[in-house]
Amino acid sequence: MGTCLTCHQLADDLATAKARIAELEEELNTVRRTNPLTGLANKKALAEKLTELQSHADRHNLESYLFFIDLDNFKDINDNHGHKAGDDLLIAVANKLKNCLRAGDMAFHLSGDEFAVVVTGCQSTEAVRQKIVKAIESAEVMTHHHQPIIQTSCSLGVSEVVNSSPQTVIDEAEKVLQDDKAYREGQGLRHKR
Repeated sequence: MGTCLTCHQLADDLATAKARIAELEEELNTVRRTNPLTGLANKKALAEKLTELQSHADRHNLESYLFFIDLDNFKDINDNHGHKAGDDLLIAVANKLKNCLRAGDMAFHLSGDEFAVVVTGCQSTEAVRQKIVKAIESAEVMTHHHQPIIQTSCSLGVSEVVNSSPQTVIDEAEKVLQDDKAYREGQGLRHKR
């Protein structure tokens, strides 16, 4: 009888351990898809989202767009105000992006000063672009030693999520972003703060 009870206890312990392993695997998958500084989804999650949207677009005739975002003069912010201020600004930008999106749309922090937003079923990419720019320009942090508030602006590129690889969609949006950056630089619109 004692052996049977031990077998049942071992089976219960094994079931508990398997459940805990499944929980830890889920947590690890979340960590792998999340930027640790901002809490936004990362580049790996973006590739997965683009693949998912491409398969849904075929079935549901939904148009989706990738907005690729590069903060202006971010290196200068880090150099002049320190990495803590730069990190605080990245967090502020991430929060502003999260708060300006509709349910179902998604913001990503890809690396350093690069962000992305994916929207589905929007009426006007220009209206979304303006909303993103306004959100980023409203992000601000106070520097240390009572220096002025730091703000930033951004360059932005957009591409439609179509039947091509996620990297191709990203590359197309990045090309438009580089064109926007060059235009804004030529017009003196990329300001320093």
